[in-house]
Amino acid sequence: MVKVLIVLAENNFRDCEYLVPRAFFEQTGFDVRTVSTDYLSTGKFGYKVENDYTFETDFEELKEFDILYFVGGLSCLEFVNNNLVKELTKTYFYSNRLICAICAAPRLLLEWNFLAGISCIGSDYDNNFSNLCKEFKANYKNESVVVDRNIITGIGPSVLEEFSLKIINFLK
Repeated sequence: MVKVLIVLAENNFRDCEYLVPRAFFEQTGFDVRTVSTDYLSTGKFGYKVENDYTFETDFEELKEFDILYFVGGLSCLEFVNNNLVKELTKTYFYSNRLICAICAAPRLLLEWNFLAGISCIGSDYDNNFSNLCKEFKANYKNESVVVDRNIITGIGPSVLEEFSLKIINFLK
């Protein structure tokens, strides 16, 4: 069974970017779990999630999943200076497991230098995403969803179904 670990900001994650992929994953038969800095996360529109794990308490267990998926919303950028989240991502990256990020979340992968030489897309809410790609030597692709090696990135909520299906089909 495919195991998915969904990374949520403690507050103001993008509700639909959690709910839609989770529904697709569960319908496919994937085992889906959540992690954050606290055992309770609340979305931008009030959706509450009781997380299965926290980074600090359960770090070693978090390394045992097939997919690491970062939910977007600007609040995900709170992880940029979180060394545990970065180290976890590094574990997935160097073991060639699937890493997925949508909306603002691909910026984390850029900032942590996991997208150098890799094609990607992300939210351009500040008209700066393509510049960040240049700065971190990633290949900006003006597409809704981009798959490159073990990385899948999506532009935002408008492509959730396509994004979810790309993740599912990647593993088939």
